[in-house]
Amino acid sequence: MRITGFVVNPEVKTQYSESWFLNVQRRLPRDWAVEVGYVGTTGINLERIDDVNRFNGDLLDGREDRLNPNFGVLLFVTNGVTSSYNALTLEARRPFNHGFSLQTNYRWSKWLDTSSDTSTGQFQDNAEPGKGAANINCLRCERARSMFDIPHRFSASVMWAPTFFKGGSRFVERLANNWQASAIFTGQSGRPFSVWDGRAFSAGGDYNADGGGGAVGGGFYDRPDAPAPGTINASFGKQDFLNGLFDAGVFPKPSPGRDGTLGRNTFRGPRFVTLDLSLARSFTVRGEKQLQFRLEAFNALNTVNLFLPNADLSLPSFGKSTQAFESRTVQAGVKFVF
Repeated sequence: MRITGFVVNPEVKTQYSESWFLNVQRRLPRDWAVEVGYVGTTGINLERIDDVNRFNGDLLDGREDRLNPNFGVLLFVTNGVTSSYNALTLEARRPFNHGFSLQTNYRWSKWLDTSSDTSTGQFQDNAEPGKGAANINCLRCERARSMFDIPHRFSASVMWAPTFFKGGSRFVERLANNWQASAIFTGQSGRPFSVWDGRAFSAGGDYNADGGGGAVGGGFYDRPDAPAPGTINASFGKQDFLNGLFDAGVFPKPSPGRDGTLGRNTFRGPRFVTLDLSLARSFTVRGEKQLQFRLEAFNALNTVNLFLPNADLSLPSFGKSTQAFESRTVQAGVKFVF
């Protein structure tokens, strides 16, 4: 039995990022303001974790030799990952005045990196394990869309506290005033995901025969060859994610000992849309003390927001989204303000 290890580079460098931005704002009549901006960020010396005790073709002779035969998996934490982020931002806002406020934001962005996640759990709907490079000697081959890449995102928040009932009858004023309604809408593109194979070499996976493919938490991680042009749709709808995006057979298997040609994070998952609503009524208790009753609905329209599809070629549910984010949740509460 070989010893496995987890080693941190004693000369690991400090991770850092550099950012730059430019914003142009314009004040409009009736307290409105609009803003157009650009923001860019680059990540340098970011953390990387990988199994460094492996090489392509190791298993082709029928045994696992490893670079250092005295050890098995050797996870090594060091630097090396780079990232870049560029975004156009648009915003329109009106501060709270005369019982009304509104803020809307739109972002068009692109996020690239050579590794996004050194461990599982960054997202609730992870479709793949924490992993290193498919080829230990080619981290630059992993440069692609980051798992954080969301090219389009729109959000809007509005709050309304009606005041036009003031000055009327005492009964109507008491009944209709001190209400506050608000809504928050969010809609965004889906996150990217990779198609990969989690089987061992003996079971038909581990295409480059290196004994693992850099999977951090154990197991195997290898990407197949890219499918022939035209065999996969350019975009997918919700029903596609439920029925299955593609058949495992459209992804050719590389020859033993060779890395697949399919890139990292090649496909994009289902979009995410949600609307949160709240209704509140405040009552004056004494002086400035208030008692507020609130009714809130999260995902009020009960939109089905699917998880990323199962992306492991070895699973029977490959290509299908089998889980979803939370459905509508309604809650009521009381808040005492003093």
